[in-house]
Amino acid sequence: MIDASVSTLAPVVGTAAACRALSASRSSVYRRRSPATLTAERTTPTRSHRALSEVERTEVLDTLHSERFVKDSPAQVYAALLDGGT
Repeated sequence: MIDASVSTLAPVVGTAAACRALSASRSSVYRRRSPATLTAERTTPTRSHRALSEVERTEVLDTLHSERFVKDSPAQVYAALLDGGT
């Protein structure tokens, strides 16, 4: 309904003015006029090459959940372990 009204008014006053007059979103009107075309799906790896391995992840979580560090933030644990030479 709004799109039809905007299409009727646009040649006379312009799309922006028609959208303002009808309180319609200009970006929505443009988006409906030319819908995005579907592109091929991206082939991204399911896991980042920088991600920790499962063994490393388990070790980090065990350290963070240990009695010594349970109340500290990861940044504090990191700093404490660096100071300790780990």
